Amino acid sequence: MPVKKIEGLPDLEAVEKQVTQEQLQEKPKKPGRLRAVLIVLGVFVVVLLGINLAQPAGTTLIGGAGSISGNVVNLQLTPVPAEVYILNADISATTDAGGNFFLENVPAGETRLIVAYDGMGREIPVQVIAGQTVNVGQVRVEETALP
Repeated sequence: MPVKKIEGLPDLEAVEKQVTQEQLQEKPKKPGRLRAVLIVLGVFVVVLLGINLAQPAGTTLIGGAGSISGNVVNLQLTPVPAEVYILNADISATTDAGGNFFLENVPAGETRLIVAYDGMGREIPVQVIAGQTVNVGQVRVEETALP
């Protein structure tokens, strides 16, 4: 079937010519814009890394793990064999003959240290700092009187 040209409408060749001219007149997109955005993002990442590395290790409270140490004695300051553990964690230790204890791999942040001796317990809030050992010092516990 032959194609008829309708008056007032351009033919296919005229449309193709017009599209080609419009494409040539369009300005090519500048790759510099993308490059500028990438450079700004790169500088931002470098600044954040620099700030992170400039902080002293002791200021890191969240993330990582630390240790807790201390000494457990009775009211007469005699070392006692106590059980020491972290509340809601599977971390525990028994004091040595001198009443000393050391808990490792304690998650950094606020935690509760429980010192259990002779059927009684003592709860001590501790702020654990990643990569450091927090010494809670001397913990005094009472002995219960037998009925």
